[in-house]
Amino acid sequence: MADTLEIHKLNGARPGQRVLRLLGALSLQTVPDFLKVARAETAPVLLVDFTGVTIVDSAGVGSLLQTMASMNKAQRKLGLVCLSPRTLSVLEITRVLSLFQVFPTLEEAQEKLG
Repeated sequence: MADTLEIHKLNGARPGQRVLRLLGALSLQTVPDFLKVARAETAPVLLVDFTGVTIVDSAGVGSLLQTMASMNKAQRKLGLVCLSPRTLSVLEITRVLSLFQVFPTLEEAQEKLG
């Protein structure tokens, strides 16, 4: 069965914030759709909400790194929100967790990334 990913675009609590709420797998099959949506966003702050993410594979990690590089180059902020223990482990094992701003809740991310 092919992996699927729904991406819901929401306004953040503050002006200039955009939330991408992911539902499903961030995997080799779904990365192109994720990157298309993430690259199209122009908000100064992009928060990726992982509350509904079931799995993140190496392609998913790569897509997050690409998104972060793009955001940094444009002097914009990226926050990862509500990561499951499994997703946190994937980012730790691949030694990239420290590269991201990670928040336990969407509310905290919105407050700290203004």
